[in-house]
Amino acid sequence: MLLIKWFPQREKARANGFWLLCIPISAILAAPLTGFLLEHFSWRTVLILEGFPPIIWAVVWYIMVADTPEKAWWMKPAERQYIVTQLALDEEKKQSTTGQDSARYRDVFRNPKVLTLIFAWFLYCAGFYGFTMWLPQVIANISQATPGIVGVLTAIPYLIGLVGMAVIAVRTDKHGLNKTSAALPLTIAAIALLIGQFFPSAVIQFIFLCIVAAGLYIHGAFFALPPLILRTDILALSLGLIGGIGNLGGFVGPYVVGWLIDLTGTPLAGFAIMAAALFVCGLALASVTPKASASDKPEVNVSGAVEAE
Repeated sequence: MLLIKWFPQREKARANGFWLLCIPISAILAAPLTGFLLEHFSWRTVLILEGFPPIIWAVVWYIMVADTPEKAWWMKPAERQYIVTQLALDEEKKQSTTGQDSARYRDVFRNPKVLTLIFAWFLYCAGFYGFTMWLPQVIANISQATPGIVGVLTAIPYLIGLVGMAVIAVRTDKHGLNKTSAALPLTIAAIALLIGQFFPSAVIQFIFLCIVAAGLYIHGAFFALPPLILRTDILALSLGLIGGIGNLGGFVGPYVVGWLIDLTGTPLAGFAIMAAALFVCGLALASVTPKASASDKPEVNVSGAVEAE
């Protein structure tokens, strides 16, 4: 919700995508670091050591981050006014095109767009966390390496995902949020999840895991969609429902994958479930994405004045 108050619609995919680069970056750093620490300390000590950075960052966040541009003491007046003006224009466009769509809070709970986004996010979290939770174990099984080496190998797909996340976010803002923005990379990830299981070579399986990671991080495109199709007055509640209910998929996905691995003795069935979840998620997002997003994007010149492209 914070980014919604800071970036115009034509910049939201990049804003969300670049902000959420912290997800793959944290995995890139944590995977080898955790593998190294586990070779020297108990898991309890590792949890304590890795709990200190968030506490330090909370202090930095409290000092530097403002809820809205109007409260940011470090911004130039022209920059602040540009953001406020563009956000107001975005809201006027939504009101003129959506009318009274979900104007009352009770309507949020029966808004088909919100329900579709909840369903899509549930499926995405099921596939995403099913993949990320079991990735180290899958790599350990195909590589038969030590925990330290497994940690280094696990960081590689996240590094590929980092690049994919940035590319998807930039592409979404450059070409406009459309029906393929999230559906295309999710389809690629789903296909790679399935195909990789049919190769006996550990190297080829690992390559397909990297391809999955490249198409998996569609956060920028996803979180640019609710502000485009939902009005600001009900956006916070809608995002709360999407995140609160949809995140339950983060429990269901890893649990089902683990249960299927124990039941069948191979990751094939679990990966098939994840692939199906990601593919259907892409279809659901495509069904509620408008054919075209915003109009021409304005730029800010060196002096802070706003110019149209």
